[in-house]
Amino acid sequence: MFRPFYCLVVAASLAGCSAQPTKAHALKEADQSLPSTPMASVLPPKYLSISQFKDCLATQQISTYRAWCMPSVKPALCPATSWAQLNALQGKEQIPACQAEAAR
Repeated sequence: MFRPFYCLVVAASLAGCSAQPTKAHALKEADQSLPSTPMASVLPPKYLSISQFKDCLATQQISTYRAWCMPSVKPALCPATSWAQLNALQGKEQIPACQAEAAR
């Protein structure tokens, strides 16, 4: 629950609290706002670490955005090792196959 760092002037006179926050009060409030469970970190997709991945992939329109896709044939500028690494990606890391007429 959010608690203000300071009391309103009216409340200050009634409750006896300071109209200005103290450093200790601000730190205590900040600590209470942090989640009690550890945060998970997100790693970048594996294809970003593959050399010259942009020379190997195409893009396709999906609704309102463009996304990388895997062409069915290796582009001429794509290194064979990069092509093999991209094709070896599995699960959530796998690049989806391009639909017809994907842009390079």
